[in-house]
Order: sequence, then structure tokens, then C-alpha cells
Amino acid sequence: TAAGLQTCLKCSHDNAAALLVAGEYAAVHAGSPTGPSLQSIADAADDGDTIFLEPGTYTGQTMLLKDSDLSIIGIKTCDTGDRAIIEDDPMAPQANGIISCGSLATCPPPDPMDPDQDHVADNLLLQGFEVNNFEANDILTVGTDGVTYRDMITRGPGTNPGTEYG
Repeated sequence: TAAGLQTCLKCSHDNAAALLVAGEYAAVHAGSPTGPSLQSIADAADDGDTIFLEPGTYTGQTMLLKDSDLSIIGIKTCDTGDRAIIEDDPMAPQANGIISCGSLATCPPPDPMDPDQDHVADNLLLQGFEVNNFEANDILTVGTDGVTYRDMITRGPGTNPGTEYG
């Protein structure tokens, strides 16, 4: 229909514009449910990079964010609105889904064998994806100076009786 075409064009334009802008100003890393792990993508990112998550379910994957000025953006399908969903694996549960520790808190190093490892994650943008069913927290942000959550979904308490916070 004409209305459907207009919606599709706007959605496609928005997705293409986001990719173009990210490509102009910082490195772009793309994640897919069948590709490299989310953690390996986060490890490859540097300050100011953008990580795009393709629609689909990322089961049993977590992300420890170690860089500042990161944008993690879920790309939604234009026809159905499907988005990236990060879910815990009930067969191998993890405590937290996405973890960031900023400059306003003292956090343990991500690698206890390397106590000097810097992993301050300030000025974050999390947009357009879903995180569900982790044992303690779907998204855990501690001491981050500047974080934006836009169009995010967490199921938090209720779907997993142990989950404390979305």
C-alpha cells in the first residue's frame, strides 16, 4: 500500500543514515546472531566506535564494555520491526547481560591477571535492542558518566524469577 511504502522508505532511510553517519565518524562493527561473539566485537571496538546489532536472537552472549563514547545500536527490520535480542542461555546462565563501569566508580579489572587494564566506559549510547532473562541484571551500568538508553527493552523481573533489574 502507499502507506506501507512510505513507512518502508522512511525505515530504510533511517537505517542507511545511521550506518553512513557511523561510518563517517568512527569505526563500525557489525554483529549478527551467527557471527563472532558480542564480546569479541566489543573487544575489537575502540573509544568512539559504533557497534550495530543485526536483528535476531543472541543466546548466551554477554558484553563487557571497556571503551568510552561507544554507540551500540540495534537495527530493526523495516517490515516487522524485529530487533536484536540478547538472551541468557538457561543451560549455562550468566549473571549479567551488558556490563559497563565508568569513571565515577571503582571497578575490578575485567581480567584479574592484568590489574592495570583500563576499562572505563563513559558516554554510552544503547539503542534499539532488547536484553532479557539474565540471572542478576539484564543491563548493569555502574558509575558511568553519561549514558543514554533509547528504545530499549528489558524483561527484567518476571520472566526469570532471579533477575533483579532490567
